[in-house]
Amino acid sequence: MKKQRLFVAATLPPGLHDRLAASLPLIRTSDAKASVVTAENLHCTIRFIGDVDRSLASDIGDLFEQLFPGPLSLTPGAYRFLGAGTLVLETSANDAFRRYVRRLESALINLGLEPAGRRWQPHITLARRVRRDAIDFSALPVINGEQSMQAVVLFLSEFTANGMRYTPLLTTAVPAPA
Repeated sequence: MKKQRLFVAATLPPGLHDRLAASLPLIRTSDAKASVVTAENLHCTIRFIGDVDRSLASDIGDLFEQLFPGPLSLTPGAYRFLGAGTLVLETSANDAFRRYVRRLESALINLGLEPAGRRWQPHITLARRVRRDAIDFSALPVINGEQSMQAVVLFLSEFTANGMRYTPLLTTAVPAPA
């Protein structure tokens, strides 16, 4: 039976998305061997689920539609490296976002999935396999202020000859802050 590779992510508001997308060519020219995220794939991962069979994917979809997020927002921080060469924009999440992540994690475990394995650190990945000495952080955009997310999406992730393709399967709108 064919498996589906799934993850849950928050889409970025247009202003944040556009500023980060504008920085991608700079990263690409700074390190030609880096695997730079495409503008259409910019997001904040909430939970990587992994490869699941279609039956479990259907159950995850049902669960996803029942978990309504509150007003989710991120506050951008510093650019930094995670692990060996993954360039990210570090962020902090509001309380509603953190509660949503905990509820989602509990619901996925109740479906029989393994726990995420590490504490959620909200961030936006910009590139992988980047040489640490290749990036001039001062050339990347400074983004200040709390950023309200617009939607939470259950994505199908597929490897293609042209890189990763993320297909939205289900989308839940995020309410605006009060």
